[in-house]
Amino acid sequence: MATAEPVSDPPAAPEQPTVLGVFEKAKVLIREKPVQRKLVAEFFGTFTLVFTVGCNNLNPEAFNVISIAASLTTMVYALGPISGANLNPAVSTALFLAGKLEVALFTLYVTTQLGAGLCAGTCFSILFGRGAEFGFTETNNWVAMIVVEFCYAFMLCFVVLTTACRSGEPNQYFGLAIGGVIVAGGTASGWISGGAL
Repeated sequence: MATAEPVSDPPAAPEQPTVLGVFEKAKVLIREKPVQRKLVAEFFGTFTLVFTVGCNNLNPEAFNVISIAASLTTMVYALGPISGANLNPAVSTALFLAGKLEVALFTLYVTTQLGAGLCAGTCFSILFGRGAEFGFTETNNWVAMIVVEFCYAFMLCFVVLTTACRSGEPNQYFGLAIGGVIVAGGTASGWISGGAL
């Protein structure tokens, strides 16, 4: 008569970090000098990008997207070695989902990027006496805006993940590829949604 082997319990799943645990880890990280440098780089780059977008919005022309793409490209090359130059919560989210950014640093990056965007918008409004105008117009609808923004934000994240984040293959073209997405997305979607990406 055969005896049944004892059934062992399946291995325990790794503990998922709690929201409180993430904030505790972020509080520890923010005290580290290398992380502080990363956050300053993210703030400066995001501020520069959003301020450039606002200034271009004062005089809307077809070639404004070149100025915005050039601003992003230069910030990517200048700040990439420091922080990775995410400069956009969508890019940070893509990097987090791809496992290239830990949750506590992701939280700090997105908070910094949102703060920098708010500061740039506030500075722009104070300097020029009005805010930048984006979004819904009479010639388009919300569905078109959402679809276009999703497609080009996805394209931006895809290009970042496949050019700037490739391991083992050093390249110098990633900044131009990322700037190229801004030219393509801004030109194609600017009249529909403002091309916020």
